[in-house]
Order: sequence, then C-alpha cells, then structure tokens
Amino acid sequence: MENDLSRAKFDVNVDVGPSSSSKRAATVRGLTGMMAITDDPQTKQVLQAMAMMNMEGEGIGEVRDFFRKQLLRLGVVKPTEQEAEMLAQEQEMQGQQQDPNAIFLQAAAEEATAKAAQARASVIKTVADAGLAKAKTAETLAKTGIDQQNMVMTEIEAAQQAAQGEQIQPIVR
Repeated sequence: MENDLSRAKFDVNVDVGPSSSSKRAATVRGLTGMMAITDDPQTKQVLQAMAMMNMEGEGIGEVRDFFRKQLLRLGVVKPTEQEAEMLAQEQEMQGQQQDPNAIFLQAAAEEATAKAAQARASVIKTVADAGLAKAKTAETLAKTGIDQQNMVMTEIEAAQQAAQGEQIQPIVR
C-alpha cells in the first residue's frame, strides 16, 4: 500500500502553447515571406501551393485539393496509395494522347530529313553532270585531234603532188 496514488497530492503546472490554427498562420506567413526573396519561378510555385495548403477557412477545401494535386505532379508531396493510382492512370492517358508540340516536332524532323535527302540527290546529280561534261569535252578534243591530223595529211599529200607536178585533188578523209 505504500505505492497507492489515490491518496497522493500533486501540483500541476500548465503551459499553453500555440494552437494548431496559429501554427498554420505562422507557416503561411513564413512561406509568403520566402516567396518575396526567391527568383526561381518553380520555387515560387511550390511555396504558393504550400501556403494554400496551410490556409484555413470555409470553402477552401477544393482549392487545397487542387494545390495538393499540383504538388503531387511536381513530386514535392509524397502521394497516398489512392493518389499514386490516380497519377498512374493520368500518365497512361497522357501517353495515349499525343502532344501537339511533339507532333509538330516530329513533322519538322521528317521535313528536314526529306530536304537533306533531296539536297544529297542534287549534289550527286551535279557531280554526274560535271563528269558527263568532262567526257564530252574529252571526246570533242579527241575528234578535233583526228580532224587536224586529217587536214595535215591532206596538205602533205597536196604538197607531194605539187612537187611531182601533178594536179592537186582534194582528199577528204
């Protein structure tokens, strides 16, 4: 019976701390103060969402839900199991829908590839045309050489005939 607390007398000291609502208000003040000193837009976005999450008032529940989803998408807040399932479903749906920017970029890449192939074909044609012109020039030069040789031979034969006193007859080869 020595440890019977029912007959003991106690002195009780009570210390009152801030309530939950005043803690939230202090958090909101701190977050808005931090927004004033940061220049990073993403950091400001996170701080604004956190401030909205900690505000209290009537009719603010839906706004809190919106900012919670925003923070979940940014990876700032750890999702619950239900939220993780919702995010996975949203990502699947987004994967099925094609982004208009992605479609545009794909089309632009295909167009650039087609233009590069066309330019390559144009270069190959130009090189082939240059080779053909070179061959025609060589052929012309070769024919010119034969024609000149024939003319020289004709003149030599004409000179021989003149030296022998024969009548000169034109020779065409």
